[in-house]
Amino acid sequence: GVDLLHHNALVDLSQNPHLCDTVNKPGITGCLTPGGQMYHFKRGREISGFEKLLLSGIPADQLLLGGESEVQLSDLAGNAMSLPVVSACILSAFCIAPHAAAAAAAATAAKDEVGESSAEEAEAAPPHPPSAAPEPAAAPSGAEHKRFSFGPFVGLAGRAQCCSVLCTCESSGDVSQHGILRCSCCQATLCGMCAAHVQLESHTMLPLHPEGGRFGADAAAGDGDGATPEEFEGSLRRAMPDALQLEEPLAGSGIGTELFRL
Repeated sequence: GVDLLHHNALVDLSQNPHLCDTVNKPGITGCLTPGGQMYHFKRGREISGFEKLLLSGIPADQLLLGGESEVQLSDLAGNAMSLPVVSACILSAFCIAPHAAAAAAAATAAKDEVGESSAEEAEAAPPHPPSAAPEPAAAPSGAEHKRFSFGPFVGLAGRAQCCSVLCTCESSGDVSQHGILRCSCCQATLCGMCAAHVQLESHTMLPLHPEGGRFGADAAAGDGDGATPEEFEGSLRRAMPDALQLEEPLAGSGIGTELFRL
């Protein structure tokens, strides 16, 4: 066995014990999630959001960070991709381009040689009556595809803003139950509880949702679907299709008619 008190072992306390492994290998950690609680046995505490960024390969000491809280730094590290993995993928893409071009040139040269030999054999062969041209294949039916419009999602924009992170005490999926204040000048937002502990003399704070509170609009309308972040995520997933495909490419965007899984 391994004495966890004398090794740099990490374990995710936010996951069930049978779903995660105790990692004690140098430079290796488990999956970092926004709400993950990665416990460091040798230090006897959870690792901070700044340390999570370092574990993801992100040079946090070189970032121009502002007044982000530990919760926001943890969300940033959990939602970000591992920088060494991304760098390796980009480097592989740069390296594979010359090999792909050489392979395409070789395939084209081989095809030309086959075409020339086939043409010589055709000239030497006796003539034969022309065969009937094959009928063109039927175009695939579009019955399984449905036209999609983002018009119905305009009504979800207000709910999305209510469920977004609007205070430093909030995180993804966990919002404050206090009223939200927003500065009319710099647009900074804080909840009522956190605003009582911050010097706001230089700000003009006004209620962001003066009518009915943050989620009062949905409750007043008699429709609580999408009021809380969990309900909003469910209603958004029910409204969105499983995949999207553009009818024609977007000019100048690099987005074609490929099928996008959502």
